[in-house]
Amino acid sequence: MLYSFVVNQPPGVLMWHGHHYANEADGLTGPIIVDPNPDEPTDADALAMELAADYDGEIVLNLCDWFHDGGVKTAQKVAPMPWNEYAAANAGYPYLYFEEPKSVLINGKGDYQCSPEREGVQDLMHSACWSMTEGFVGPSHDMVVTGGITSFNVTAGKRYLLRMVNTGIVYTMRVSLPEHRLILVGADGSPIRPIIVDSLKIDLGESYGAILEATGQPGQNYTLKVELPAKNMAQKAYVMYDSSAAAEPRPFTSGLLSQELPDYSGLVFHLTWIKSAIDFPEDMRSLEPDHTIYFENYQMYDADRRLTWPVNQHEFQWDPSG
Repeated sequence: MLYSFVVNQPPGVLMWHGHHYANEADGLTGPIIVDPNPDEPTDADALAMELAADYDGEIVLNLCDWFHDGGVKTAQKVAPMPWNEYAAANAGYPYLYFEEPKSVLINGKGDYQCSPEREGVQDLMHSACWSMTEGFVGPSHDMVVTGGITSFNVTAGKRYLLRMVNTGIVYTMRVSLPEHRLILVGADGSPIRPIIVDSLKIDLGESYGAILEATGQPGQNYTLKVELPAKNMAQKAYVMYDSSAAAEPRPFTSGLLSQELPDYSGLVFHLTWIKSAIDFPEDMRSLEPDHTIYFENYQMYDADRRLTWPVNQHEFQWDPSG
C-alpha cells in the first residue's frame, strides 16, 4: 500500500504508530524525519540547513515500552470483547488502562530482568522469558534476558544530531549520557533556540533534536541510559568511540550555536523551560501573563476498574447516542 501526502511541517523528527488493537506494542511505531526543503526554504528550513553544518552525522533513538505479550493479547486485556461491543456495553467509559510494561526497548533492542513477578505469571515457560532464551530459563528467577543492546559508533571531536522520540504507550522516559552534554535544538518537530542539557524527559509522543558533542575518550564505551522514573526501570545503549586520536570540536558556524547558551546541566530538562520557539515574536518574549491557568490531567480508576482521564477533576462522558 502506498500513501502520498504533502509535508507541511518544519524540518525535525515526528512519530507514527499503528492503531489496530495495540499493535504499537508489537513495535509498529517509528520516527518520521522531515528534511529541510533547499529549493523553497522557509525560515525553519534555512535554520535547519545552517545547523546541519555544525554536526557530522545523525543518530536516531526510537524509545518504547514493551509488554512481552504482543499487541493482540495486550489489547484483549484492555477490552476483552470486540471494540464496538465493549464501547456500547460501557457507555461513558470506553477505555481501560493498559497493563504495566515489562521493559524498555531502544531501537527495538534491550535486556530485562526475567522473574515471575515482573512477567506477571507463575510459570516462566509461558512468558517471553521462555522464547527469548530458547528453552528453560534455569532455577534462577531473577536472571537477565537480552535481545541485544543497541550501539552507536562515534569519533572523538565530532558532533552528532540525536533525534529522539518516545513511541511508547504508558510512561515518560528520561534520557541521559554521563560525561556528555546535549545541545537541544528542536522539540516536537520544530526548531527552538538552543539550550544545554545533560538529561531530559520525553513524554509519550514527544520528540527532540539535540546535538551530542563527542568529547569522550577514544577507544572507550559510554552507556546511554533511558529510565522510566515512575517504574524504577531502565534500558541502555552503548556509545562506542573508535580509536581515532582525540580532537577538540571545531568552532560552531551557526550564529545560534556560537553565542553563549543557557546551561541547564545537572537538572532534568522539562518542556516548560522552552520559551524560545524560533518563530515566537521577539516583542512577546518578555511579556508577563495577566493570569495563569493550570490544567491538572491524571488517570484514575472508577469502581468497575474503568480508567478515566479527569482534567481539573472533571471528565468527559461519552454519549453513545451521539
